Parts: sequence; structure tokens; C-alpha cells
Amino acid sequence: MKIATNQIENIVKNPPAEYIGYLIYGPDEGLVRERAKTIALSVVDDLQDPFNVVDLNSTNIAEDPAIIADEMGAMSMMGGRRLIRIRDGDNKIADSLKSVLETASHFDNIIVIEAGDLKAGAKLRKIFENLKNTAAIPCYVEDAKDLSRVIVTRFNENNITIEPDAITKLSSMLVGDRIMAMNTVEKIITYIGSNRNIVTMEDIIACTEDSSELFMSDLVKSCLKGDVVKSDFLLKRLFSEGVFPVAICRAIYGYLDKIATTKIHIENGDSLDRAMQKLRPPIFWKEKAEFKNIVHIWSLSKIVKIQKQILTIEAKLKENSISNNLLCDRLVFTIAKYANKSK
Repeated sequence: MKIATNQIENIVKNPPAEYIGYLIYGPDEGLVRERAKTIALSVVDDLQDPFNVVDLNSTNIAEDPAIIADEMGAMSMMGGRRLIRIRDGDNKIADSLKSVLETASHFDNIIVIEAGDLKAGAKLRKIFENLKNTAAIPCYVEDAKDLSRVIVTRFNENNITIEPDAITKLSSMLVGDRIMAMNTVEKIITYIGSNRNIVTMEDIIACTEDSSELFMSDLVKSCLKGDVVKSDFLLKRLFSEGVFPVAICRAIYGYLDKIATTKIHIENGDSLDRAMQKLRPPIFWKEKAEFKNIVHIWSLSKIVKIQKQILTIEAKLKENSISNNLLCDRLVFTIAKYANKSK
């Protein structure tokens, strides 16, 4: 049976008794594994159980097509239902599965298949979508909004809340791999321990392996709004994480481009808000106030001048004529110092 998007979570958590087979497929490999595992654990308590869990693969089935029927019909030595897992499902096993599933309504055992991104007309997918006793469950890549709901729910299950800016940043960093996302959530839960019940941005930075993206964004904004001390701190942190000076130069240059584009729109008659709406990608709503403050600090002529300096420094960085970190340090200090005077 083809499962509607709004029914997926409920079926995964509470698999209906009438289903004897599940095909979990899609481009999000982490989400495929997570949903398959959840359904599998509704059948057996231990996925390593040698008596009640059977792992098959496409090669096994190709060599012995009858093996699926044999395993589906076998009785457990220890009692209870048996789980048949196939973690590399593809169209090659479709014919062997179809004949079994069409006549397997009397079986107690359950088969759970994991597969990649199957097209709409794929043989294997059509079998599970068309039969009434099977379920085809798609796992498409979630956007940051959907993932944030999942993350918040997991924290709430542990009586933990997460600050709005922290969940926004965390979900945007982890979108695309549900397993990585859930592993990171568990890491954060362990990190904050039982003494606190709220997750902050600082916790996110401390628990994510690659926090350089967060620090880079903060550095660029701190530098361009004239916070000399914070810029120096963040720059040293990025250096300690191995971020190349050229990457820092390009990040500052790119943000200045956004400011320049906004200034040009304003000169052409747009209001600041209207000019910001035209930016692509748009400014995140929580960062709009900060962006406006930076726009007021910088003039178009000064942006052009600083961007020329950045390009000159970048060329020198590629020559390795003197310490790269020192060159970048001087550039960031110069920009922050100017912004501070212009406020």
C-alpha cells in the first residue's frame, strides 16, 4: 500500500497488524535506516537475536529465490514472530518477493526492506504500493523546518527545551541526514546532563564537530559592525580549527557584496526593507536587524575600497610571502576598526 506522507510517522511507530512487509526507500539514507530500525524493533526486542532475526541480501536471493518463502514460513524456535531484513533492496529481488507476498497473508513473520531512491515505476516499489498487506514508505530529504520539529520532539521527550536561535541553526546544519541529526541530539542531551533543561547556542557550538561555519558567520558580522575584540577572538578560534585565511577573506567579501547590492537598490528608490527582500538568498529573519545596522555603517565607496584590499590580500595569501594568519589578522582588524569608527 502506498502510504501518505501524513500517515508515515504513525505507521512507523505503530505498525498495523495487517502488514507483513515494509519497503522503506528514498534518498535520505539516514532516515531510511532509522524508520526501518523502528519498525524492526516492533517485531523483535533484539536485532541481534540469532533465532528470530534473519539478514538476507540481494545476492542470497538471486542465488536461491525460494529463500524468502522459506524464511517467511519458518517458525521461531523460541516462539514469537521472526524478522527478515534485507538492507540492499533493488528491482532484482522484485519477482521473488511478489510471489511470496501475494500468498503470505497467513504468515506471522515480517519482512523489512531498505532501499535507495526508487523511481515511481520501479518494480519493487510498485509491489509494495499495490498489495494491501504491505507498505511502501518513502524517505525524502527533510527541509530544515521539518527536521526542527523532529529535533524539538526528541528534546521534549527528555524534558528539554531548545532556544529558537539554537534550533534554527542546528536544523540548518544537520538537514539531509536524519541519523546524523539524531546522533547529534543524543550527544547534546548527554552533554547538558541532568542539571539543565534548556539547550543554548553555546551548547550547539560545543557539541557539533564542525563549528567553523557558526564561528565564520559570527566573525564576518562582528567584523563588519566594528566589534574589534570579538572579531579577534573568533578569528583565533577559526585559525585553531584549521580554517584557511582565504576562506575568511571570501566570506567577508561575500557579505560586503550583499551590503553593496542592498545599497544599490536603495539608491534606485527602494526602502531598506524592500531592498533586503530582493536579496537572494534572503536574510534570515532573526538576522535582519543586525544586517540593517551593518548596512547603515557601510557606504558604497568604502565597500569598494575594502573589497579591493581583500582581493590584494587574497593574492598575497596564495603567494605565501609572509605569515598567512598574520595577513588575515591585519585585514580583519583594519575592517573592524573602520566599522567601529563609522558607527
